[in-house]
Amino acid sequence: MPADSADPLDAPIESAKGVGPARATQLRALGLSSIRDLVEYFPRRYQFEAEEMPISKLVADQIHTARGEITACQYTRGARAGRFEATLHDGDESLSLVWFNAAYLQRQLTPGMNIRVRGKVKFFRNFPQMTNPTWQPIDADTPLVEDSKLRPVYPATADLPSATIERVYDGAIDGAAALMADWFEPALLKERQLISRPDAYAKIHRPQSYDDAHHAHRRLVYDELMLLQLGLGIARRARGDRLSAPLVRADKLLDERIRKRFGFALTRAQERSAYDIVRDMQSGVAMNRLLQGDVGSGKTAVALYAMLVAIANKLQTALLAPTEVLAEQHYFNLSQLMKNSGVNVGLFTQRTKRKNAALMESLAEGDIHIAVGTQALIQGDVDFANLGLVVVDEQHRFGVQQRAKLKSKGLAAHYLVMTATPIPRTLALSFFADFDVSTIDELPPGRLPIQTTTVRKDNAIRAYDLITREVA
Repeated sequence: MPADSADPLDAPIESAKGVGPARATQLRALGLSSIRDLVEYFPRRYQFEAEEMPISKLVADQIHTARGEITACQYTRGARAGRFEATLHDGDESLSLVWFNAAYLQRQLTPGMNIRVRGKVKFFRNFPQMTNPTWQPIDADTPLVEDSKLRPVYPATADLPSATIERVYDGAIDGAAALMADWFEPALLKERQLISRPDAYAKIHRPQSYDDAHHAHRRLVYDELMLLQLGLGIARRARGDRLSAPLVRADKLLDERIRKRFGFALTRAQERSAYDIVRDMQSGVAMNRLLQGDVGSGKTAVALYAMLVAIANKLQTALLAPTEVLAEQHYFNLSQLMKNSGVNVGLFTQRTKRKNAALMESLAEGDIHIAVGTQALIQGDVDFANLGLVVVDEQHRFGVQQRAKLKSKGLAAHYLVMTATPIPRTLALSFFADFDVSTIDELPPGRLPIQTTTVRKDNAIRAYDLITREVA
């Protein structure tokens, strides 16, 4: 491609006004190698700086600018850092100025000097104070700062503070933002109440108000979510086209047999979730479904329903828990439910694997129908005869590689994950790799609502006492 047709946004960071070799090295340490990188390096927050005003009108917790004459100075040595204090008087009121670790100010600030300071105002014993403000000497002809400003604060380093990064943007942002191409038609922007992409990049760096910053942030987040959804859609289509899975069959007779085994009636939410899962397993395409519900809502019963459907189709199932305690609880509960049936349940943890080689052999030969375990189930020495369904409890406790290992135990086995963590649907779809979502939104009869309470650290003993009584 000829040089004159290159995208200006891909120009090296040195092409920005005022960026020399040393500054470019500092910017590259932040990952900013091109003008495009610079434009997409967003402020982490904004701070409001009011126009210059008399000391009597300063407001607490705001960035203000004031001027006056230094009437007193004092330096106090400290064990770790010295403390330089000065009093600024504007003819009517006084402002206390404090700098830490700034012994050098003894040579720069003296009584009788006129300076302008800018910093966050605090009140100490009803007396206004600024800590570590910026300052500059002035004289009677120095004009007032008459405009308020919303200043961006960038992620910075000791060598490259936010104010320096801001100055780099001063020479680059307007022209660079205008080059950011928009992706959507004006009609869509109007319908979604979005500003244009060039405006968003200009206003995220140089907002005139918090509303400007909000609209810019909203547009850029919309773009990111749109790209994410497109990527998930492409991945979903690719997965659906390629990955086949065991085709299961289910009928009314099987449904009645499973319900009799439970000994209790499923709630409508449980039935709806179970049918979602069975419908996926009947499609011949690998299921990827998230089962979400509060603690006590009956997620395990729905998972068992799915596992029994798979077992009726001569498939093995695996239930993976994040801890040995939880795995043992699942094993005990499933064993009780499957008592006096032809379904064999096995527990696989590091301890049981070491002690029971025969159990491993039974799993490999297909005699174990439900394998309950921890990460021990995904290790290389564990073999399945015909794994058709994988159930994972609290998937967010497992890493990506761990989940991939478990999937590799079965050739595109159906995949069901359970969580009690209340994650909004949009985040669930993103976090769980575009899973379909089933939600159990009601508790079985007789279950008390879950109560969540925050306990302060100084009340920890009371919390421990309560836990001890409940366990007893």
